[in-house]
Amino acid sequence: METTIPFLKPPSVIVSAPINDEYEVRFTEILKDITHLDRADAALVGIPFDGGTVGGRPGSRLAPKEIRASFPASRTYEPHLDIDISEVLTVVDAGDVAVMYTDVHATIERAHTVVTHLFQIGAIPIIMGGDHLVTYPCLQALVDTTPGYVGVINFDSHFDVRVSYGGEISSGTPFRMALERSHGKIRPHNFVEIGPHGFHTQRAYRKYIDDQGIRLITAQEVHKRGMETVLEQAVAWATEGVDALYVSVDIDALDFAWAPGTGNPTPGGLTGAQILEAVATLGRHPLTRAFDVVEISPPLDVADLTVIMGREIIMNFLGGLALRKREGL
Repeated sequence: METTIPFLKPPSVIVSAPINDEYEVRFTEILKDITHLDRADAALVGIPFDGGTVGGRPGSRLAPKEIRASFPASRTYEPHLDIDISEVLTVVDAGDVAVMYTDVHATIERAHTVVTHLFQIGAIPIIMGGDHLVTYPCLQALVDTTPGYVGVINFDSHFDVRVSYGGEISSGTPFRMALERSHGKIRPHNFVEIGPHGFHTQRAYRKYIDDQGIRLITAQEVHKRGMETVLEQAVAWATEGVDALYVSVDIDALDFAWAPGTGNPTPGGLTGAQILEAVATLGRHPLTRAFDVVEISPPLDVADLTVIMGREIIMNFLGGLALRKREGL
């Protein structure tokens, strides 16, 4: 049975492993073509759109292509997790949403349609943005296809709960929009922000999340208490009474030593080791149903460090997902 999804284009780049070694399997070797499958464990999908970028430093629309181009460097085995993805998961590269650069609302609708179809084939979407606006339609697709409540864990240096003036939407508004338009299926106490830090937001938005009952764990708290400890608390908050969990990683949650290539690079953020630990843990959690990594801007990158970081975030999430399947969670 073939799978056909409207508003979906082939991957922006298709790459192969540079050498042959009978003892290794490269990630690109196991990626399947979605048109020939009716079921999958995970589906990569790009949303090359940065038309909602706040702050005047776009470029994240190029991230799906560059992340894909870096995948040949990834093998399918990870020694700490002791898992080989190729032995456990069926992973497809679904391609890219056919975005409309001049129409934000049409792009949102198309992304929602694509992600909804991925849920229908049983896949966990792994979304490569794009700016943080693209999280909104993907999260809304999860809300619309989940019978009960949906929890959210967002790694970010900002709150992304800006007011939408006159209907204007942006990379600063996705979570306020999701909360207000979820018909109560995203409850504030199931929404956890991890990583805000620095002089990059406003007191009014801190008051909003406090008044709503949204949970907050700053980057400084992660550094003091450790990711394992705070993530255990975050997962307990986000999954209490829910049927599904959405995980979003805005790359600017990381310190700019680990992620210089983003529109809002900042010091004092999370470390590379912390975010990799977190996404592997969340990939293993049985309620996690969708995942994204956003705001990687290749034109602003240094030696491809941020693209590589994004690739490793995806690989570690897949590693956690493979553990989940192997352990029957």
